[in-house]
Amino acid sequence: MSTILLSSEALQFVSDCGEEVTRTGGWLKLKLSRVSSSSDDDDESTIQLPYDLHSQQTFEFLGFFALTASHLLNHFLETLKTFSQTTIPDIAKAQIRSSRDAALDSDDWRLALDSMGIKPSLKDAIMDPYFDAIRLTKTATFWDVDTMMAKWLYLANLEPTVLKPRKGNKRYIPLQARIKESASKDISTTLNVPIPDDTSEDSSNPIIATAVSEKAIGDTKIELFKGSDLLRLQSAIRIDSDPPGTNTNRLTNVLSQVPGDFSGDESVLYFSKQREVAFYYADYARCRVAEERQDVVDVGILTTSISVQGLLWR
Repeated sequence: MSTILLSSEALQFVSDCGEEVTRTGGWLKLKLSRVSSSSDDDDESTIQLPYDLHSQQTFEFLGFFALTASHLLNHFLETLKTFSQTTIPDIAKAQIRSSRDAALDSDDWRLALDSMGIKPSLKDAIMDPYFDAIRLTKTATFWDVDTMMAKWLYLANLEPTVLKPRKGNKRYIPLQARIKESASKDISTTLNVPIPDDTSEDSSNPIIATAVSEKAIGDTKIELFKGSDLLRLQSAIRIDSDPPGTNTNRLTNVLSQVPGDFSGDESVLYFSKQREVAFYYADYARCRVAEERQDVVDVGILTTSISVQGLLWR
């Protein structure tokens, strides 16, 4: 099985579009708008991507220093000889989780992140003071793993992204600028998510948090919001590739920690009352993973379903 990031077909497609692709060492350099839905088509900036997934460059792209990345690649290749199902995220997560951690505001977060072997740019993104309210709901380990997995998901979906016809990408608008826009301009995606029939205490099911909107949309729906990187939002609701009769709402892909002092360590399916809060979460995702687009899912829950379920729907 090939471990090359982009096939010859994809690279030829880019070349046929009149865009330059250069390879230097283990890196590919492409136009950012070709490989990122968060960039304008007329954006002339470029991005470096690993040529081969099984390479030091992949670990560097995930956020590790070159020295740490080299060590992790060697460990990965040695582990593959014995355990053929080992993946790069397995090795990266083991590195992060075996390092020092931080949880409280008084903890030394930067020292913890340094011990994981990540680059200063990623450390600064995680530690951006504008997002302290989100960061302090989880640990340094959580945010590093979360960022790394988002970057890995981006790489895993790069081939179809490159081959997709460009239709004029719109530049991502940060929260502060969006708030100034007309409230009637809805840039989120509306979904109808039915309340599950199974309301048992099965711990394998995601827990739906009680942070819900008190505002009904007309008399039929209650509106909730979830902000994240677009690929994870899409993977939670994608249905076109699933066999008939299967559960297509893979909501475990977008579990998160509820902001607050009493939520404990359990991850839940958290939705916000306010669209602005959801965009705040999406902005933090963009701060850490600038290559991919972030967005907000607007979920409409039927009030008739809620009335049938009673308090159990929470």
